[in-house]
Amino acid sequence: MIYDLSHKDWVEVAKNIKMLLLKANFPVCITGAGISVASGLPVNEMNFQGKTVHQLFLKDFWRREPERYFDFYYQIFFEWKKALPNNAHLYLHKKNFKIITQNIDGLHFEAGSKNVIEIHGNLRELRCETCAIILKSDFLKHHGFNCPNCKQILRPGFVFVGEKVKGVSLATHWICQSDLLLIIGTEMDALPIRYFPKIATTKQVPVIWINQNSETIIPYLCK
Repeated sequence: MIYDLSHKDWVEVAKNIKMLLLKANFPVCITGAGISVASGLPVNEMNFQGKTVHQLFLKDFWRREPERYFDFYYQIFFEWKKALPNNAHLYLHKKNFKIITQNIDGLHFEAGSKNVIEIHGNLRELRCETCAIILKSDFLKHHGFNCPNCKQILRPGFVFVGEKVKGVSLATHWICQSDLLLIIGTEMDALPIRYFPKIATTKQVPVIWINQNSETIIPYLCK
């Protein structure tokens, strides 16, 4: 059964499904950029400092113009560090949801959630493709974008467009074990997560969609 809470009359639908959340023993939530809008963060299509956030995920930009790329990267990192989890993040933690997120902002961890798969990676770290060192993103501020070991150009700790996402095997296992699937702030149009709702519905698992206003709807459902 699929429940859509993405319209203005969501309260009437929500009244009928609150018990589903209370009874769930293995609830799983998939989140996208929409959950973090209430925390002041942009979605990919929005402009930030004259560029769309989407450009951050272009490997050619990183490879061809690393200085300009990391200038943009650090501006985003500096601003996003200021963001705080909103009520949607906090209630997902409170209700012990296992979380599969497309976001790189780290707000689920900030909210206290432990079982989080960041399938696109994160903004907190940098890594070297040559020697595999992992560094905190603050490294850029004082040391630049070259690896301290091998001097190669560091890359961000998230996947670029066209690269394989992370944690797919564990995420699929969670979906197969779930007894409730909540989807927040994502169109679910990217592989492989686009198949996750179908896996859930095949198993007769309730699927709840929330595209906007999750910071209001999630507390309502979870109380």
